[in-house]
Amino acid sequence: MLDAFSGDSIPLHLLTREAFRTYFKRLRPGGALAVHVSNQFIDLEPLIHGLALDCGKKAAVIENWQDESKGVEASSWVLVTDNKRFLSDPLLRNEVIPWPKNSRTLVFTDQYSNLFSLIDLKDILGGLGR
Repeated sequence: MLDAFSGDSIPLHLLTREAFRTYFKRLRPGGALAVHVSNQFIDLEPLIHGLALDCGKKAAVIENWQDESKGVEASSWVLVTDNKRFLSDPLLRNEVIPWPKNSRTLVFTDQYSNLFSLIDLKDILGGLGR
């Protein structure tokens, strides 16, 4: 599980090709990496999707809806794996939000990253009343 991105500071060194290769060297074959991507202004999904594809994996978005009665906060997760059986499990499949066709993907490396490419300006400008 990778859960370091909901605050104001994004540790980009955890979101590079090299980092993802390290994660999958450490996971068991068929294992899954769950990446928490909830963030008010930064859209991490294209990056995680791109890194998954770059590693030869599939990525699936899961939304966890808020349920105050259970003390559950809303959150977004991307599951990254090459385990087809896991991804085809009906319990998971019913929760997965499909990637839009031709959705953009990004890959950051230890030598290159561009946080500005992940900023959703509509959300920021909308928050400023424009």
